[in-house]
Amino acid sequence: MTTRCRAAALALLAFVAAASAQQGSVVDSPHNLSVGGPGPVRAVSESEVCIFCHTPHNSAPIRPLWNRSTPVDGYRIYTSRALDADPGQPTGASKMCLSCHDGTIALGAVLSRTTPIPMAGGVTVMPAGASNLGTDLSDDHPISFRFDSSLAAKDPHLKDPALLPEALRLDANGELQCTTCHDAHDDSRGMFLVMHNNNSELCMACHQVGTTTITEHQDCNACHQPHTAPSGPYLLRGLNATETCLRCHDGSHTGAADIASDLGKASIHETGSPVDPPDPQYRHSSCTSCHEPHSMHSGSATAPTVHPNFGSIDGVNASGSSVPLASYEFEVCF
Repeated sequence: MTTRCRAAALALLAFVAAASAQQGSVVDSPHNLSVGGPGPVRAVSESEVCIFCHTPHNSAPIRPLWNRSTPVDGYRIYTSRALDADPGQPTGASKMCLSCHDGTIALGAVLSRTTPIPMAGGVTVMPAGASNLGTDLSDDHPISFRFDSSLAAKDPHLKDPALLPEALRLDANGELQCTTCHDAHDDSRGMFLVMHNNNSELCMACHQVGTTTITEHQDCNACHQPHTAPSGPYLLRGLNATETCLRCHDGSHTGAADIASDLGKASIHETGSPVDPPDPQYRHSSCTSCHEPHSMHSGSATAPTVHPNFGSIDGVNASGSSVPLASYEFEVCF
C-alpha cells in the first residue's frame, strides 16, 4: 500500500469511528428494558436487550422480525380545520411503536415467550406519563398519511417532501410515520429524534409558516407540543390560542407585552373561543383572529397602516371584500 493510500485509509477509518461515536445505542437508552437498562422501566431479571421488540425465530409476519402483537384498530385520530392530509388508523412502523406506547399491551408480552417477561415494580403496561400516548391520538402530531407533492400543493404551509433532509424518511408507501421523526435505536439527541431540533430545524424541515423577527416566536416548541397537547387541534401548549399566548404574555416575562392585564379590563375582546370552533366562524375570536404569530415583526407603523405586530393577517376592506393580507388596521377590525 502506498503512503497516499495508507493515509486515505486511515482518514476513512477515522471518519467512520467519529460517525460511530456520535451514533447512539439502544443499550444506553430508555428503550433498553432489560434488567441492566438505564431507564425507569426495566425487567426483573431479563438480560436480553433486543427481545422486547425483535426475535430471530417465530416472529410476527412483520419486518424486522417483530416480537410483539400489534394493537387493534380503535384510535381516535388527529384532525383540525387546517389539516389537508387524510390520516386513517395507524399503519406500518407507527403501529409497532404503539404496541408499547398506547398502553394497551403488556411491555413484557413478547411472541417468543409463552409467558410475559416480568417487569420491575409490578409494571405491566407503559406507565402513565409522556410516553403513554393512549388510544386518543387527537392530541398528537398526525401520522400514517401520505406526504407527497400533491399534499404540499394543497397546503402552502408544507414543504415538498422531495426537499426533506436525509434524516427524515417516509416509509415505503410514502407515508409519514413515527419513525420519520424518531429513531427507536438512537437517543443521542434526546426524545429519540432523528435530528436535532434546537432551532426548530426538525419542525421546519416539513413546515413553512412564514418569517418573524420575534425571537421567542421562532421556536416552535415555545407554543406547540407534538404529543399530548392540551389543545388537541393545532397542538398548542395551552387549551386554546389565547391561553398559549398568555404563557409568555402574562406580565411576568421581560420583553413580552402584558396582554393578561388588558384581558382583565372591563371592556375587552372575548378571546376564549375553542381552538377549532364550530361555524359560523365570525362568532368566535382569539388572539390569532387579529395576530398571525409566525409572521409578526417588531417596529412601528403610522396609522392607519397595519402594525407589524399583526403579522401577515387577512382582513376585509372598506368595500366589504375579503383581502388575504391586510394593509390597514381597520381592515383587520372589519
